[in-house]
Amino acid sequence: MVDQPEIFISPDSKYRGAKPDELKALSDSFRATITDTLSSKFQVVEEPGPNVLFVRLAASNLHIKKKKRLTDFTPVGLVTNATGVKDAVRAAISDDIAKRLSLIELTIEAELLDSETGERLAALVVQRGQAKDKTAGLKQEPTSWKELDELIQAFANRLVCRLTSARPPDERRIDCLSL
Repeated sequence: MVDQPEIFISPDSKYRGAKPDELKALSDSFRATITDTLSSKFQVVEEPGPNVLFVRLAASNLHIKKKKRLTDFTPVGLVTNATGVKDAVRAAISDDIAKRLSLIELTIEAELLDSETGERLAALVVQRGQAKDKTAGLKQEPTSWKELDELIQAFANRLVCRLTSARPPDERRIDCLSL
């Protein structure tokens, strides 16, 4: 079971605004990538039950910078109707959002829970990008939206690897960090 990811813009971000459609498209893309990858090896369900893992996701500590281009606008609905939901979500991220916002820093968080008891079985935190830090002399180095998509895909691949190699004996387990 894969929950709809939550999006948290950092209170330290110089720009804290985003259109609801943009955040929904980011969240939907995140969930679609995880769900598609998991479904290659596991049955993804919508209801809790025995032997069902509940995957909670979040993109947090999001630092964004607004780009100043008023002419770049692609209505998400137009893209959705033309290419289908899955492709539309990814198109909206790369074409519309990336034209107006520059991703500086974010943290991807995941929590794996037993769907019936709510017991935490595992957690993962991955940070990308670096916001400006005057004391350390760091500059804002934007993380591309493509890199974000690749990061989410890599996380999904590692999750599938870890879940499939969790049951075999130690000698048959795969090193999932190399993915």
